[in-house]
Amino acid sequence: MNNFSIGEMSKLHNISIQTLRYYDKIGLLKPKVINEKSNYRYYTIEQFLQIDIIKYCKGIGLSLEQIKDFIGTNLSMEEILHIINTQQEIMEDKLKDMNRIKNHVDSIKSSISSIIEHEFNKVFIKYNKERKYICYDFISNSSDELEFSCRNVMLGIEKKSEILNYELSTITSYNNREEKITYKNIMINIDENALKDKRNIITLPEGEYLTVYFEGKWFECNEHYNQIIKYINENNIKVNGDFHEIYIFPKMNESGIENTLTQLEILKSG
Repeated sequence: MNNFSIGEMSKLHNISIQTLRYYDKIGLLKPKVINEKSNYRYYTIEQFLQIDIIKYCKGIGLSLEQIKDFIGTNLSMEEILHIINTQQEIMEDKLKDMNRIKNHVDSIKSSISSIIEHEFNKVFIKYNKERKYICYDFISNSSDELEFSCRNVMLGIEKKSEILNYELSTITSYNNREEKITYKNIMINIDENALKDKRNIITLPEGEYLTVYFEGKWFECNEHYNQIIKYINENNIKVNGDFHEIYIFPKMNESGIENTLTQLEILKSG
């Protein structure tokens, strides 16, 4: 038996009939034999190797267009090496992206685990390692201005790095007498190597931070600032620098109202 129907080829090579029909459509793998009476088309045993090549090339990440060129051309060793080198560069870039995604997922996991441990709306002292952020100058008391500025920052990051996994934060000061939050900087926690411009990278020092987690609208959090200030006064604690609002995970409730997971912190002195 030298000729094989599409169903037989599908079973022999563990490839779906739909995929074989697509390979036929794009000219990657066409049945070689046509029965003149029935017009049925058949594959030949010589085409087994062609399927092996397709599977092998897919296994190293080549696209179907690349595989089509590979099968249809008698490539030199130098040309094959060039294809492999190019594919290696593509894979390395993908690995970098996957590592960035993994790091971001690890960070979210750590934050959510900490929320479960310490609960919402409770001030506690949290140790943080040194953190690097890309920082954008911005001063405003207006939530609308901050919202638009954040959109512009995120749009710029996504255009430059093509990475959507980042942590958005702000540096703030708080006047508890007037209950007034002033947003001073917008920060993005992202791999600094992902961007060419390194002029605006700042480092948040390691140390103990007074911290509270809460859910809700990120512009309506005065009560949580007051919580931390009350804790500072009651425990005679000294702090250093400004507050940080860190937006851990965007959420909405069943009514479509924002319920974002947020971390508010300030560095403890000494």
